[in-house]
Amino acid sequence: MQSYQDLVHEVMEIVEDEIGVVDPDGTVLACSDSGKVGSNLPDTILKEILKNADKTVTVNGITFCKVYSGRKIIVLTYIYSVSETAEKLLNLFSISVLNYYQFCLSRLDRSSFFRSIIMENLSEHEIINRARELRIPVEMRRIVFHISVPGADDSACLSVLKNMFPDRSNSSVFIVNSSNYILVHSLKSTSKHRHVTDIAYMIKDNVSSELMADTRVAIGTESVSLTDLKKSYQNAVMADITGRIFEGKEKIADYNKLGIGRLIYKLPEESCRIFLEEVFPGETYKTFDEEMFKTIEGLFECNFNISKTAEMLFVHRNSVIYRIQKIQKITGLDVRNFNDAVIFKIAMLVSKYLSYIDKQKKVD
Repeated sequence: MQSYQDLVHEVMEIVEDEIGVVDPDGTVLACSDSGKVGSNLPDTILKEILKNADKTVTVNGITFCKVYSGRKIIVLTYIYSVSETAEKLLNLFSISVLNYYQFCLSRLDRSSFFRSIIMENLSEHEIINRARELRIPVEMRRIVFHISVPGADDSACLSVLKNMFPDRSNSSVFIVNSSNYILVHSLKSTSKHRHVTDIAYMIKDNVSSELMADTRVAIGTESVSLTDLKKSYQNAVMADITGRIFEGKEKIADYNKLGIGRLIYKLPEESCRIFLEEVFPGETYKTFDEEMFKTIEGLFECNFNISKTAEMLFVHRNSVIYRIQKIQKITGLDVRNFNDAVIFKIAMLVSKYLSYIDKQKKVD
């Protein structure tokens, strides 16, 4: 790390002994002997330092100092000497290292902090300490939106999203990976979930029109503390995946409204395959043509009203009846019957889930 190395260079003219900075995992980050940068302390020495409760520890003729931020050791500093003077110099050097670390931390923007919470395994203690340093409230209603814009220019998409949410104290936008973005948005104490849904639709409509790109928005669960924020993100991702599997046409996926898709998504694969084979022996559903699938979807949308289904599909009523009979002949299920319709609906959702699993296996 060049920054710590710069600090070492500044003290080299004063300190004759070898001096340096070591990561808590034992990697030398900076050293007056530049050839040692990137090398590792022996595990035996590192363990002896870390198990010792004292801030300053001497091992094998080397004096080490633990540099803390709160209760966390951020780095170890060391000097190749055990003299009293050397220890004082090391303590002064450690103060400079800590000041530099805090300076860098203070320059972190809110988005970087929120990204760290979501994408890294920060402990609750680390989250609270960093939030205090950045003056971000720990306890506050927040929600995570997962925004997917395939093929869009990353900088253009970020620009559109940031312009939509210019208040940086209440909203943070950042990129997760190509085509996927995160919005962490603060909610007022009086905000209802309908307000959250409205925001999702606003994002979809604005991004779609500005970038002329297909846009999907997934809504996570509400968090009341920064420590819950990662869970909200994970639930938003789950909502995005299940939405793609079970509601492909829908562009808004809400974790709180996943319905039966949530249950199926969590079922064991083997159980799903057994159920599907019971309902559609020999994968008979794969023999359905596009017209049959459209008819099935139409029937469900129109609450099994044949006349309304025919109007929606722009076909004669008898054509719908013919297709229903054809489906019954293939599967043995009459979708005009409530029980058969429920079984058929669940089976089709399970088939979508298994298709998703099979595609993922091919990718992996």
